[in-house]
Amino acid sequence: MEKKTITLNFLPIENQEFNFYIYYRLPSHSEKKWSEEIRQYKLPDENGKYKHFWVSFEEFENSSKKEISSSSNIELTKFYLFTLLKTKLMEAKINFIQKENERNFAPNHLYIITEDTEWGKKTIRIEPYYLKIKKKFGFLVDYKFLKSHDIPFNRHIQRLSFSLDENYKSNVNFHIDKYDYIMNFLINNLSKFSNIREDIKILNNFEELEYFSLKVKRYIFSGLKEDNSQFNGMMQYGPYVSINNFIKYVYIYHAEHKDYVNDLIKALKGIEYKTFEGLKKLKLPDQTEKNTIEIQIKSFDEDPEIFLSTINKNENPILIVIFPKKEEKFYYTIKNYCLKKDIPLQTVHLETIIDKNKLKWSVSGIALQILAKLGGIPWIVKSENTDCLIVGIGQSIEKDNHNKPIRFIAYAVLLKSSGEFLAIEPLAQTDTKDAYINEISQKIAELLRKYSEYKKVVFHIPEKIKFATIKTIEDVLKNHVKDIELYIIRVNDDSKFFGYDINNNSLIPYESSYIQLSHKEFLLWTEGLNYHNPTPRKRYSNPIYIDFYYSNQDRVDYKLFLQDILNLSGANYRGFNAKSLPVSMFYPKLISSFYKHFKKYGLALNIEKKNKMWFL
Repeated sequence: MEKKTITLNFLPIENQEFNFYIYYRLPSHSEKKWSEEIRQYKLPDENGKYKHFWVSFEEFENSSKKEISSSSNIELTKFYLFTLLKTKLMEAKINFIQKENERNFAPNHLYIITEDTEWGKKTIRIEPYYLKIKKKFGFLVDYKFLKSHDIPFNRHIQRLSFSLDENYKSNVNFHIDKYDYIMNFLINNLSKFSNIREDIKILNNFEELEYFSLKVKRYIFSGLKEDNSQFNGMMQYGPYVSINNFIKYVYIYHAEHKDYVNDLIKALKGIEYKTFEGLKKLKLPDQTEKNTIEIQIKSFDEDPEIFLSTINKNENPILIVIFPKKEEKFYYTIKNYCLKKDIPLQTVHLETIIDKNKLKWSVSGIALQILAKLGGIPWIVKSENTDCLIVGIGQSIEKDNHNKPIRFIAYAVLLKSSGEFLAIEPLAQTDTKDAYINEISQKIAELLRKYSEYKKVVFHIPEKIKFATIKTIEDVLKNHVKDIELYIIRVNDDSKFFGYDINNNSLIPYESSYIQLSHKEFLLWTEGLNYHNPTPRKRYSNPIYIDFYYSNQDRVDYKLFLQDILNLSGANYRGFNAKSLPVSMFYPKLISSFYKHFKKYGLALNIEKKNKMWFL
């Protein structure tokens, strides 16, 4: 049987085993990083023991010269390949840039400028990489549009990034456009810089990797009925957990917008559009004169305390607030107020109601969020991983006017592996990074003790965490919660990887496909072509990068946890079209955005434990 493959955006080099010269010396205690050209790496000393050394490819103060092999230190070899590439590009007079704000977390990548536009630069992003599963050095290559700093993000930027097509609609040819642009660049330009050293050549064919498939997402609704569509299942069976209490619908709007509010009410009642049959389909009470009130405001600068002071929390209210998109401060002010008072809030932009076609396709999502914010559960995802707690870690870092961190905030979003939301738990609020690491370690340990009824606890983190943090958690496990299986998985959607399925015309991989980059690193396509109907429907997002960072178990069932991540990408109650990111990472991103905007408008708020989904 022929292997199924996905073409990774990775160009290997021809010669995988080579030597090169370095200049090195031991660091002193007081020395910090010197420059981009002198970095610190672990290398064997004369006794074969690995130590940290300052390393450069040019002679520097008190340094010694020696020859090492490409296998001595993979990160150092990547730095060497990057240096060769830069030198070759300069010799070939090919323009490139390195982004200053990316040097710390991605010091080895650059952007080759292919075209200047009035909105920014079209570029080819290139970075040395070691593909462990194939034991190959090479370069990751991708198309990137770099927006100019003085240009606001707009639909022209999206078109130049290939997210939108020439008609400014979702680009179903996203993969084709990227692939063609990169291939044309390589055909016309690679020969100018491919020989980065006499015996090291960048090859011109992307690497193919075998892909495997997980089970497609299945959703569970009322009566444990299942469907492979969130919308169809909801309309046919109703929500997994309904709201049976009395509900008070409270509409808040500017006096000038009365007619638009009536349009929204009709849409939510299901009498305006055939695409949505009304709140009753979500088992929410219909809107009547008895359970619906309206509050008109005179200005979006009004203090919410003035017009919300009469709200009776015992009537189980849901505030539905209509305002223009430009009134950002009003939005975050009322959101902040409702969060403090524990009042559910649903907002709708005036522009969404004015655009009849937009409202037609948005009204079901608005109703869905109302259900979730009131405490209902629209659906859960079918999961084989029982007794498993998923902990999504989020953080916000406040900075001063000089971009220096002054406050560190961390929190955890707790979910069952079925996607059911449990709570938000505070983890840390400190003024220094050292105190932050210590506090987050202790709070995570407390969390493990608190939820000890779960046999497995899986942390989804956006970036690597320090060994000291893991050590603290391990110590708590040994002393207090010995029977818990602990997993820490790095999950990232903003990755440098991309893949193409060259066996189909659209080049789009199938949803639920995954490839292996190393023993514990994977790429997972949470969005993609449907096996039953492989016609592209929209612009599908990048694969999710997954790194099984740590476990206290000797053996890990990687496929089981990959399936959880895929499933959690379908547990998003912000709309019926699920986001590609699993909610264990998506929800913390939403919360982080709120706290940043609260800070922007001087709306102080401490993180508290919450068991409602206010952030949708």
